[in-house]
Order: sequence, then C-alpha cells, then structure tokens
Amino acid sequence: MKSRLLIIPLLLLSFSALHAQQHTVTTGGKATGINGSVTYSVGELIIPDSKGPGGSLSGGLQLPYEISVITSLPRIDMILSASVFPNPTTNTVQLKIADPFLSSYRYSLYDSEGKLLKSAQIRNTITEIELGSYSRSFFILNIQNNNRQLKSFKIVKAK
Repeated sequence: MKSRLLIIPLLLLSFSALHAQQHTVTTGGKATGINGSVTYSVGELIIPDSKGPGGSLSGGLQLPYEISVITSLPRIDMILSASVFPNPTTNTVQLKIADPFLSSYRYSLYDSEGKLLKSAQIRNTITEIELGSYSRSFFILNIQNNNRQLKSFKIVKAK
C-alpha cells in the first residue's frame, strides 16, 4: 500500500519534466542553394528578429509569393492565354495576353477588401499596371471580355 502511494507522486513528478510542443507548424523543410541554405517552417506566426554576419531574419507574418488563377471559364480559358508577372512585385506588374482581338478586353484591379482601384481597356498584348502608390498588400486583377469575367489573378505587393 505504501509503495503504491509513493509511485503516484513519482509518476506525477516525472510528467512535469516533459515539455510539450511549443509551436504549431503545418509543414517545413530546408532549401539549399549556391550561397547558403535556409530552414523554414510554415504556420509559425511569431518569429523574433535575428541578425548575423551572413544575413538577417525578419519576424512576423510572411506573405506567400504566388500567382494563382482564382476563376476561369473553361471554354474561354482555352482561347485566352494570360499571365501576370513579376509576382510578388514592388511597383508594377505586366499583364500579357496572347490574343490578337484585344479591343473588347478590360482589366479591373481590386484591393484586399474588394474596392475597385482602377479599371482600363487592354490595348496591347503587354499592359503595364502601376501599383507603386498602393501600400503593401494583395490585390485581385480581373480580366473581362464584353463584361464577362474570364480570369482573376492574385497579386502580392511586397514593399
């Protein structure tokens, strides 16, 4: 009986020495290049700032660097070949459309809250869209033909 009473406190004390996971991370990995390597984790929201002789790490929420087609109409998508680059950007993006009949195409640029920032007719196969006056965020660029939405792109403005 006394040995059982001693075992219970010892078990409780042994569990207090164990440490739980401190961060919830969805995925991670290691990227290696010519000039060095970096280990990263996705899902960790708070990262302290760190500086060293070989580089620095800025904390906070990291925005993804991506272009993604949000919507497209299947039949028209086969005809329309459109791309947006560079993404992420700091000042301008270029919209490239490979279609000789551009007269009926328009683009509309929306902010992250859905507010229309600018809209214009597409006159050339490559159209430059200025983002320099807007703050760091993400934007939605919609391509329309005869008031029908054909494609939407997500654009990330980095600085």
